[in-house]
Amino acid sequence: MALPGAPAAAELFAAGAARVSIGQMAMLATLGSLKRIGEELYQHGTWGAIENTFYGFAEAEALFSR
Repeated sequence: MALPGAPAAAELFAAGAARVSIGQMAMLATLGSLKRIGEELYQHGTWGAIENTFYGFAEAEALFSR
């Protein structure tokens, strides 16, 4: 499983792995982003963390287009 600090996927494949799973890591990374956003809003009243990771409305809608 891919974890922080784990070798890159290419290295794992070169070592014989047939597949690499990220398991719950994307969800945990999202929670980390939410935590940083909340801390910044609470401590500073700013939203740079949102601006740095913002996924636009058009991009989100395109995920559901055919």
